[in-house]
Amino acid sequence: MTTAFMVIESYCHATEDEKRVLHAMLNILPDDVKQDVRVEESLLEGHYGNPIKILRITLYGDDMVIGILKGIISLMETSEIKYLLDTMDLRLDKNLNLYLRIDKNEAYIGKIKINEHGDDIIKIRFSLSKRKILRDLLEYLKRLTNEKH
Repeated sequence: MTTAFMVIESYCHATEDEKRVLHAMLNILPDDVKQDVRVEESLLEGHYGNPIKILRITLYGDDMVIGILKGIISLMETSEIKYLLDTMDLRLDKNLNLYLRIDKNEAYIGKIKINEHGDDIIKIRFSLSKRKILRDLLEYLKRLTNEKH
C-alpha cells in the first residue's frame, strides 16, 4: 500500500542566513509537526565556486500530508487558491505528485504566496498516493474559493 509523502526543499546560498531559511520552511508546517522534523542537508557548489546548501524535509503519512497541504492552502489568499486551481494541470504529474513553488520571504513571515518565476523559493512536492485524495483536495479548493468570496 502506498502512503502519501511530501518533500519541502530550499536552497540556502552563502549570502543567506541558514536559520532564516529553515524558519521559512518550518513556517509551512503546523506546530505539532515542527518539533519532530528532521532536516537533511546537501552541499553544492555554485557557478562561481560559492557554497550552496540544500535543506530538505520529508514527511510521510496520508493524514499528515493532507492536513499540511490543507493548512498551506488555508493560509493563501483567495486569488492564490484560484490560481492554484486554474494551474492544477501544470502542477500535477501522472504519478499524482503535486508541485508548489512558494515565496521564501513570504513564508518567513507566515504567509503563503505562489512564486513561479523567482529563485528565492521553497519547493514542495506532495505525493498524493491515491486518486481519492486528489478528488478530496480539488473539492476542498473549490469549497474554499466559494467561502472566501
